Amino acid sequence: MHLATYITAERQAEETRRAHHEREARRFSFGGMGPGPFTTRTEAQIVADATARYERAQAAAATPEGRFRTAAALIFRATGDERLLNCASRGIDSNADLASDLLRTMDGPAADAARAALADVVAPVLMAAE
Repeated sequence: MHLATYITAERQAEETRRAHHEREARRFSFGGMGPGPFTTRTEAQIVADATARYERAQAAAATPEGRFRTAAALIFRATGDERLLNCASRGIDSNADLASDLLRTMDGPAADAARAALADVVAPVLMAAE
């Protein structure tokens, strides 16, 4: 995803927060018990928050686990086979054998990327076990 997508999501989140605040204000407005005034984030704050989220997502995607999840998601979108995504969600380290078995039956660039990422994830675990 691009930074613009994250900025759009932050703007939508801000609008959702504002709408929720208005609903709460109407609901609890009797007797002075409503929420305090709504504080809108500035555009600069929204962009800064979106940029921080984007950078965290990019850093996570660059890890071996992130690359494996990306490849597993591509395989799922192309084939509908969600078994690799299940391996990733349960922990790649503990499901490396199953993931490796599944990847033996798969072809294509996404499978190649998943194999490479899986090797990067498993190699440190194997080395630590020695």
